[in-house]
Amino acid sequence: MYKDIKDIAKEVRQGLRTQYPECKWEVRIDRFSGGQSMRVALLAAPFKVFTSDKDSAGNTMRGYAQLNHYQFRSSGVNDGCCNNGSFLTPEAWDCMAEADKIANKDNWNRSEPQVDYFDVNYWLHLEIGRWDKPFTLGGNGK
Repeated sequence: MYKDIKDIAKEVRQGLRTQYPECKWEVRIDRFSGGQSMRVALLAAPFKVFTSDKDSAGNTMRGYAQLNHYQFRSSGVNDGCCNNGSFLTPEAWDCMAEADKIANKDNWNRSEPQVDYFDVNYWLHLEIGRWDKPFTLGGNGK
């Protein structure tokens, strides 16, 4: 049964709050010509998320990382594993892998990239922090 992305986002927010009440999350949706997307960002947590202050290219981390949600499904490794150039702690890896499961519960992907056919309910973007608001250590502020 089809659900509107606005309703899915509400369920994702509630699922993340239930699973990780000590963390601060942001879930935003975008609608655009030809599709829609959901952005899930971990803004604050009581645990360290990056193993280093540098990414895999040697650039200084600024408390923000865009993650590849497909890597959480293809790799069981969570010991300081690199995701899209960012080295995550085991706690952050597990947290974001669970966020991926929660956020993709009502998504589908019937795409055929070999023939340039894409069919998803929504595009998912996982982030730690935001480009204009870096991740903070300390949880949700309660």
